[in-house]
Amino acid sequence: MKLNQQLSSLKNKAIVIVILFGFISWAGFWVLRGKFRNLNEKQLQTELAQASALTSRDLALQLQLFIQGQKEVLTEITALSNLQDEQIQILAKGGRITSSSEVIKPLSYLSKISLDQVEIAWGNYKSAITITLHEVWKDSVATQPEPDPADSLAESISPQTLKTLNPKVTEARTLIHGQWSTLTTKYNELIKDLEMEERLSKEALLLWIGLISILNVLLIGGIYYGYNRYVLLPLKMLDQAASTRTHYAMTSQDEVSHVGLRLNMIIDQLNHASGFVKNIEEGNLEASYQGIDNQRNEDQLATALLAMRTKLKVMNEEEQKRKWANEGLSRFVDILRSSDDNLHTLGDKIISNLVQYTGSNQGGLYVINDDDKNIHLELISLFAFNTKKFEQQKLKVGEGLIGQTYLEKATIYLTEIPEDYIRITSGLGETNPKAILIVPLKVDKDVYGIVELASFREYQPHEIAFVEKLGETIASTLASVKSNQNNRKLLEESKMAAESLGSQEEEMRQNMEELTATQEEMSRKERDYVLQIKELEERLKDPAHGDDWATAKDMEKALRINLEALNIIQQPS
Repeated sequence: MKLNQQLSSLKNKAIVIVILFGFISWAGFWVLRGKFRNLNEKQLQTELAQASALTSRDLALQLQLFIQGQKEVLTEITALSNLQDEQIQILAKGGRITSSSEVIKPLSYLSKISLDQVEIAWGNYKSAITITLHEVWKDSVATQPEPDPADSLAESISPQTLKTLNPKVTEARTLIHGQWSTLTTKYNELIKDLEMEERLSKEALLLWIGLISILNVLLIGGIYYGYNRYVLLPLKMLDQAASTRTHYAMTSQDEVSHVGLRLNMIIDQLNHASGFVKNIEEGNLEASYQGIDNQRNEDQLATALLAMRTKLKVMNEEEQKRKWANEGLSRFVDILRSSDDNLHTLGDKIISNLVQYTGSNQGGLYVINDDDKNIHLELISLFAFNTKKFEQQKLKVGEGLIGQTYLEKATIYLTEIPEDYIRITSGLGETNPKAILIVPLKVDKDVYGIVELASFREYQPHEIAFVEKLGETIASTLASVKSNQNNRKLLEESKMAAESLGSQEEEMRQNMEELTATQEEMSRKERDYVLQIKELEERLKDPAHGDDWATAKDMEKALRINLEALNIIQQPS
């Protein structure tokens, strides 16, 4: 079972195929190498046999020249004879070919039989050559016979010397041609046997090449079949499973099956991810991710999607906070826009809506009162506060947390409330709040009021930021309302001043009319006085009235005094 599991691995199968292919290639190489070497040896043996046959032919030619009297070829005959011995010896026992680097083995059994016949024929032929070379002439006392025309050696005999041929030489000459013919025939038989062996070796080589080629083709076909079955077909199944997002049916325990197992896991992850993303798309950020419990460390996609959901939840919460703040600002903009110029009525609307919108339990609105010389904070609106705390409706600047907020112009947020600072009262009793939020209503660096909120829960950062942002709008509205009130007060004062000025103008007109009448009366009296003065002056010039001079002087003085008085009255004031 363990061996089958080991062999089921594609890697192990590939190793087995490589080893098998390598072994077959190695065996084929050595077989073909041996066959090529055998064929080469047969060719060398054939060539050596042919060369030896040519040597014997050259030797016969040189021997013929020697018999004809050319003694200088004796050395060549000796060398050729030695070469013939050496070549036959190499063919018989093997060895290095003369004047060559090639080495051959001894002849096979069939060729050895022919070689033995060649050796016998060569021995006989060599004996005849030896007799011919070394025992040619013998002295004789008989008269010189008539020369034989067929005997070419007779021509070389000096007519002064009486010599006769050695009988052994005569016999050798008689047999040498037949022996050379026998040697040539044996050589031909040897060459024919060697050529036949060479042809058989070549046929065996071709047969082995064919067998090895067929074996390689079968091996390649088997490799292709295994590759198609164990690689291509599973890959097609993997491709189909990946394209249709269905599970891969594992049929083995090889690497492709492991890939299929991974693919099945990825498909499961994708299916789970698709369902999860669909829930996220529908707005369900609390949807659970199926299949993540057992694969949390391996499923990076799930980890990324869960991280994405966390970010989306954070972004959604931030968006909800921004939406809540924007809606609140729009709501209060409408409230502030529709407000009248009554500061207390506006304060009631602001603080009641602010307490309800922020989920607070109590709230109060203070505004800066600087009508007199002493600037102080005045409570103009409250919502659900205990009235005992607000018996004092005015706070000095710097007094308590409210006054401190005005001085510091910064928000104060408390989660640890001092005892008896404020208690929230309900039908079930009263208790201290958990959070106090005091926000200055300011524009730039000018504070126009203070908002104080109390709640049983702690305020979130975005709620505090909302109240601070809203405080700027409320401050602008308070500044506008206060300015409108001041303008209205000034307008009323101006109207009252205009009415008073009209009354004074009417009175002045009447006085002017009376003054005109008085001036006319005074002018008339002045004219009368002037006439009286003139009459008195005329009368005073008359001596007959000398006794009345003093009286006239007194009257003139009185008239002049009255005249000056009239001039003074008539002068404009």
